[in-house]
Amino acid sequence: MNRYTSLFVLGNPRSGTSLLRIMLDNHAKISIPPESGYIQWWSEKYGDWSHSDSLNEDKVNSFITDLASSRKIETWKLNYGQLQSLIFEVQPNNYMELSQAVILQYAGQNDKRPLVMGDKNNYYLQHLDVIKKYFSKAKFLAIIRDGRDVACSYQGLKYLESDSPYKPVLPSSIPLIAEEWNKNNKMILDYFSSLQDHQHLWIRYEDLVINTEETLGEVCDFLGLDFDSQMLEYYKTENEPLETIAWKKKTKKKPDANNIGKYKVELSERDIQKFEKESKSILTSFNYKLRE
Repeated sequence: MNRYTSLFVLGNPRSGTSLLRIMLDNHAKISIPPESGYIQWWSEKYGDWSHSDSLNEDKVNSFITDLASSRKIETWKLNYGQLQSLIFEVQPNNYMELSQAVILQYAGQNDKRPLVMGDKNNYYLQHLDVIKKYFSKAKFLAIIRDGRDVACSYQGLKYLESDSPYKPVLPSSIPLIAEEWNKNNKMILDYFSSLQDHQHLWIRYEDLVINTEETLGEVCDFLGLDFDSQMLEYYKTENEPLETIAWKKKTKKKPDANNIGKYKVELSERDIQKFEKESKSILTSFNYKLRE
C-alpha cells in the first residue's frame, strides 16, 4: 500500500479548510473524506500494527469495531464488511497503511481510485507529534486566512441555529480569537520547520478564492498530479455531510470574493486595532496589510 501519498490539510478553524478539502476531493486521484480524528484516537491501541495483524480476523474485527465508534465517522457511511475484506486483501504492514485502508474504502464507495489519500482536521493541530510518528513521509498542506476575517466568522457562529452535536464551539471575544489564531498558525509554522521542503505548502484563502485555478494548480504540482478541472465544479457535489453543512454552506457556492476584507465593515475600529496589536507578526508575514 505504500504507493499512496498521505496528505494532511491543516489550518485554523474558519479559514477555508473545508472548502479546500471539497475542492481537492473533486480531483479524480485525490480522496479526502469529511472530518474524523480516528487516526489519532486509535494510534495508541493499534499503532504497532503489523502484517500478521492484517491476517488475524479477531484483530481486524476489533479495529473495525473501534473505528465504527469514532466521532463523525458515521458521516462517511462506510461499509464495514467491505472494509474488512479490503484489509484482508491489501494486508497493511503498519498503522499508516491501516489508516490508509479506511480512506481507500471510502474512496472505493465513491467510485474513486486515488493516488493521494488525505485527512482534513483542525483537531490534528494538537496532535502533530502523533501524525509525524506514523506518517513521517506525508505531505502537509496548510491554508491561512486573514485573522480579522476569521474573527468575523467566529463571531457569526453565535447566531448559528443547529441541533448538530458537532456544532463548533469557538471563542467570540477579539482577544481570545486573536490568541487562538496566533497559536494555531504558529504551531503549523513551527511544525513545518521540522519537515523537508517538499513535504509542506502554505496557501492563502484569499488566493484560493480569487485565483482558484492557479492556486489549485500549485497544489497539484505540490502533490505531483495533473490538474483536474473537476475541482472547479466542487459546489455541484454533495460531499459535505448534513451533520456539518449548517456552518459550511459556502462549500455549496462558487468562490465569493465578497468574504474577503469583511472585517472592515463588521468589526469596530477598536476591535481591529486589538486584533492587529496581538497578531501583527503573523499578519505581516503572510502579506496581510495592517490598517493605517
